[in-house]
Amino acid sequence: MVWPDYVEKNYMTINPFSRPGNLRINTFGFVIHWVGVADQEPDETIRFWESLKNQNPRDKIKDWFGSAQAIVHWDGSVHVSMPIDEVANHAGASSYNKVGKALLPEWTTNKKVKDIWHTPNLVTLGIELSHTNMTGRPSKAQKQALVRLCVDLGIQVHNPFYARHTDFNPKKTCPRYYVKQPLLWQNLVSEIHEIRNSKIGQFVK
Repeated sequence: MVWPDYVEKNYMTINPFSRPGNLRINTFGFVIHWVGVADQEPDETIRFWESLKNQNPRDKIKDWFGSAQAIVHWDGSVHVSMPIDEVANHAGASSYNKVGKALLPEWTTNKKVKDIWHTPNLVTLGIELSHTNMTGRPSKAQKQALVRLCVDLGIQVHNPFYARHTDFNPKKTCPRYYVKQPLLWQNLVSEIHEIRNSKIGQFVK
């Protein structure tokens, strides 16, 4: 996979908490999140993820993990925090929602198989949405940019799914707007698939 040429690259340094530097096993789908902090700019979000590297895994303080490969800003710009083929810590959980289990039965076990931990992070790409208030409602430009990104990435994947973070982690109301508005989420996914399939049809011709 490759990033579209319109993304703004702001790669973090490799660290175990936000950019482990491992390559994904495959890409089966895309998980949409919200940042959870109103008016936070993408570079601020990426700096926060980067700051997680300052934790000490050997002390007795709980460690925090978190990141996503991409952030879609409310102005329509797209910012990426690592190379597209790397793992982000965005969708792992101690237990998984039935939706996520149905989408990725093999990758929601949290079991180690042949030295590989089977979590959604190994086979999905995370996309965060910035937001101006705590409703999480995307702007028109942001929604258009999200659709464009999901289509441009989705045409590089065979039969991808598009899911919300809450579809994997039942403890997360994420992304809040689309959790509260499930019909709008369904409409968004339908729009992405329709445009993606249309583009693929053009390639075939």
